[in-house]
Amino acid sequence: MYTAGTGDLTTGKPPRPDDRLRVAGVSKAYSGAVALRLVDRGLPALVDTIGERLPRLPKAWHAVALLQLLRHTSGLPDHRAAPGFREIVIADPRHRFDSRRLLDFVAGEPLRFAPGSLYTYANSDNIAVALMAEAVTGRRYEELLAELV
Repeated sequence: MYTAGTGDLTTGKPPRPDDRLRVAGVSKAYSGAVALRLVDRGLPALVDTIGERLPRLPKAWHAVALLQLLRHTSGLPDHRAAPGFREIVIADPRHRFDSRRLLDFVAGEPLRFAPGSLYTYANSDNIAVALMAEAVTGRRYEELLAELV
């Protein structure tokens, strides 16, 4: 395995193959790849909705389909804009969030627009895609990522 660069800026140590890092914005491609690999295998379907697969999420979001999440036409509010989320990040930029709880920051908010009517990028869409993948397989997203991508 090949590594390059500096894994620790303080010590100058090189990265190790088993190091973990936050991939942030790059992760959206991975959640989409996992979802589409599962769709290719027949579960879930692109028309499956949040209400069908993630009924614990707000009823106002239940009509949103997987395809709309993947296209960022869902209307879900973006958890990164939520005051509670922002306060935590400002207080501790290295705070580790439980990705399965990120949508809780916006669970009380309505959709920003009718699903499918507009395009607006929202990180919440990527979280919901990963949660749907977990719901249809009964497996953790990390396992699905390792297997499918």
